[in-house]
Amino acid sequence: MSADLVRAPGSFRQLGERLLGESFPAMDAEDVDRYLDRAVARVHEATGTEPLQRLRASRAEVLELVEIGREDFRSAHPRRPVAVLAPDDVIAHLGRRPTMKLLARKLVLDFADALDVIRTLDEVGDAAAVIELPAAGTPDLALSACSGPAAARDRVRGLAAELATGLTAARNLVRAVDLAIDSAIDLASSLRDRNLARGLADARTSARCLDQSLGLDHVLTGDLSRDLERGRPVRPDRPAYAEIDRAGDRAHLRRLADSVVVARAAAQEVREALARDIARMFLRIGRLNLDRLDDDSAEALREAVNDLRGADLRSVNLVGVDLEGVRWSPATRWPDDWRAQIDRDSVLIGDGLFEVRAGARTAGTHLLLAPL
Repeated sequence: MSADLVRAPGSFRQLGERLLGESFPAMDAEDVDRYLDRAVARVHEATGTEPLQRLRASRAEVLELVEIGREDFRSAHPRRPVAVLAPDDVIAHLGRRPTMKLLARKLVLDFADALDVIRTLDEVGDAAAVIELPAAGTPDLALSACSGPAAARDRVRGLAAELATGLTAARNLVRAVDLAIDSAIDLASSLRDRNLARGLADARTSARCLDQSLGLDHVLTGDLSRDLERGRPVRPDRPAYAEIDRAGDRAHLRRLADSVVVARAAAQEVREALARDIARMFLRIGRLNLDRLDDDSAEALREAVNDLRGADLRSVNLVGVDLEGVRWSPATRWPDDWRAQIDRDSVLIGDGLFEVRAGARTAGTHLLLAPL
């Protein structure tokens, strides 16, 4: 079959050989032929398309075929060492292939968001673990002040002050957790994972229910302290006291912790799936090394994929590409048809450094790279 492959510029044969040469430099010609033959056969069997070896294939088709062939190559060479991509490898790879940044940009930015969601949820989990809910609530103190001897009012006043301090500390932590969850929700919006969205929504609901309950208790404790201070009668049957439920508060706290665990597991799955997608896009056997990611990796990945200073993008079809946040310089070479729009949608942010404004998007719905 390989003898029939078209060798015209941009053909499946030419592109396939070049990509395979980058991925597997040790392959001989027969290995390349077997590799591509299996890929073509499997795609033809699955899709019923015309024999792809007679078509001028796009880069996207070649990437798909090479990935299918790679799975077969793995099976045929089980002892071949697996290459591991760390964030530094991704950044270096992008640096060598500037035009690939636009193709990989959505994946890399989502991957960076997933890293930050996981880091944020770790912080939320740590904060939730140290939230201490006061054992008693204002209704208990009001009942003690009303049913005990007159001397008990002084003791209850001291306990109310301690309760107010404890409620303030707990509520401050809950509010910090709520803000962090909001941040995670904003980051996760582009990831579109139902399990992650559900876990984050449940965590936010629990945090806000807990904040509302602690806030009401704090207000009632202040009222009780003022009544005791001014010698006014204490009413343990006050209707608002019925809304204070410390057992319910503990249930909200447990649900908060459980929801964070669920959300983190979902974020981890998203991260691993994106890592596999990035590794496939980079035509490398293996995966990103998830154990070597540190807090700075997400921002470093964002900076790398958004940096198009000096890149020659004249061969790139920008139809449908989301360029928001991309940074470029006068040395960046854009396609002639897009130069005016890029200038219009960008702002100067530094000496010779421009950034595409929020909301800017090129017309159309898809991205294809011109043949190599």
